[in-house]
Amino acid sequence: MRYLNKIEKYIFFTFLFAIPIHTRKILWQKSWFFNEWESIFLYGTDILIVILLIFWLINGKKYPILIDKYDYFLFLFALISFGSAYFAVDSKIAWYQLLKLAEFYLLYFYLKSCALRKFPFIFSLTAVLAGGIFQALIVFLQYLKQGSLGLKYLGESLLLKDLQGVAVFINSGGDKILRGYGTTPHPNVVGAYIFLAIFALYFIWIYGKKNNWFGVAAYSFLMAGLFLTFSRTLAALFFLGFLIRFLVTNIIPRFRNKYLEKDRQYRKIFVLIFVVTVVTTSAFSYLLWPEVSSRINISGTEEAVQLRVFYARQTLDRDFSWFGVGIGNHIPWLRQTLPALPRNAYQPVHNIYLLILNETGILGLMSFLLFMFFLIVDFVRRNMMSHLYHFSFLILFASFLLMGLTDHFLWSLQEGKLLLWVMIALMTDKHTLDNI
Repeated sequence: MRYLNKIEKYIFFTFLFAIPIHTRKILWQKSWFFNEWESIFLYGTDILIVILLIFWLINGKKYPILIDKYDYFLFLFALISFGSAYFAVDSKIAWYQLLKLAEFYLLYFYLKSCALRKFPFIFSLTAVLAGGIFQALIVFLQYLKQGSLGLKYLGESLLLKDLQGVAVFINSGGDKILRGYGTTPHPNVVGAYIFLAIFALYFIWIYGKKNNWFGVAAYSFLMAGLFLTFSRTLAALFFLGFLIRFLVTNIIPRFRNKYLEKDRQYRKIFVLIFVVTVVTTSAFSYLLWPEVSSRINISGTEEAVQLRVFYARQTLDRDFSWFGVGIGNHIPWLRQTLPALPRNAYQPVHNIYLLILNETGILGLMSFLLFMFFLIVDFVRRNMMSHLYHFSFLILFASFLLMGLTDHFLWSLQEGKLLLWVMIALMTDKHTLDNI
């Protein structure tokens, strides 16, 4: 049994490392023209999840499923999603997405009932940190090459600056610049994973008492990787979260005294974190100012802005039903509603809450929001924000919820869904600081 536990531990850490690895097999697609959201896949991470669930089944008596009161809203959402499949334009996609929803539910309950109680938390964070550094390295090399690295077996996309659908922008010097993808299908996805890895580094650096020089090097490299995705939303959330932590723990007296009495090591390290943040940001801005200045300026005429407005209008202009157009059926519905769009224009609305509303209706969105609301209430009430970690993690979770306002990947792509459900499971953990 001890041997099996060791195997499970390594598979779990591999899973955390592999979250952004896009290796998959296409099992079915609707037509000769490939569309991400009208296809059925088997991902490498699916296989890892199934293996972990088998281990959980073997150890079921020792780690029984934990169900909290707010989880009943999750069950309600599943029931509504099942009902929405009846109204689906494409029933095959709806049933596939129901199967995926069941997979992520099982992952969520495995994490909260077993993995977070069984494995040292700092080891899990180390796996995420290693994955983040690996992805940042790939992003850095992709930027230098301005193209893909040939890592197709790791799920890397074919990246050419003139290839339709590839995320590029024009810098202030008039050059076309490719954004870093890592091994994910979009720069924002790898940016979100690196964003999580930065939090993992904060925790390891402060509570794991790791070498400061390692922390400085890793932090600078992760920040550079995040910036090379050129995601404005993620950069804004990173600096906003950093500013809030700084104000609460160093400026506002009531909060400063409350947190720093229990986190004195944070006082010693925060100055170093602050200096590294300022130096890395300044150096990046100086060295890549043509790119930075271009991304800072946001125009309503940009394609990215116009597409977000267009998809939101199409979603909001329809009469919403109680059960929506069917789980996973936003693209089939959009194709049926606007059949004359260019083929590459069929994308989900860039807002997970509107996406949930369109696919599962008013009942689906309400049940999901109630689940999230009571999850957060339970987290705050249970922890009473008595530790700096609790406050920092709440900022991290809120950052992911805000990402959902401007992008769809947390609900529509495998890697984004994994990030979302891992984050939700972490919000339920009652043993984090005791299990370092």
